[in-house]
Amino acid sequence: MASDISWSEIKKELLRLNQEETLKLLKDLHDASASNKTFLQARVLKGEVVLDDYEARIYTAFFSRSKYGPTDGYPKLREGKAVLSEFKKARPQDLQNYLDLQLYYIETGTSLTRQYGDMYESFYDSLLSVMGDVAKVLEKPENNTLYTYFLPRLKHLYRDGDGFGWGYSDALQDLLESIAEAHGGRDVFPKRSWQATVQ
Repeated sequence: MASDISWSEIKKELLRLNQEETLKLLKDLHDASASNKTFLQARVLKGEVVLDDYEARIYTAFFSRSKYGPTDGYPKLREGKAVLSEFKKARPQDLQNYLDLQLYYIETGTSLTRQYGDMYESFYDSLLSVMGDVAKVLEKPENNTLYTYFLPRLKHLYRDGDGFGWGYSDALQDLLESIAEAHGGRDVFPKRSWQATVQ
């Protein structure tokens, strides 16, 4: 079976190819699928990477073309996260654009909830998992410039993620507060009015 063939065997055959044959192989891979094309563009092209293709695939993972929401009733969260993983592999040193894409994942999930109503627990767990990864990076003092750059979008998430179920809004706020406090911003994400009353 093809799946039993090891990378070392494939590598041995690749090393036999001349430059023209290698380029033809890469061209065939490029043309074989949209994800291959996007991966090669992100890996090879220098300078600013275009996130449109990655964002479009994340959007598709959350939304269908139907005006009534996801066609099968559930967003394809695994597919959305796979896009994040793919970008990270293609551009391992491109931290800013990776954070941009992670925030887009959370923003798209937030938009879905705003449009179609409260979702299920594992949906919010997925958003918070990605937000937790973002927080770990943005909390670092050496990433203050990135924190400042993304702060307007973090504020939008704070506002737009209010009132969601399964404890999502509180958990999101905790993560946002943690990021802000790491950079001396105590009151950037103030307690909601009902939270202040409870305490």
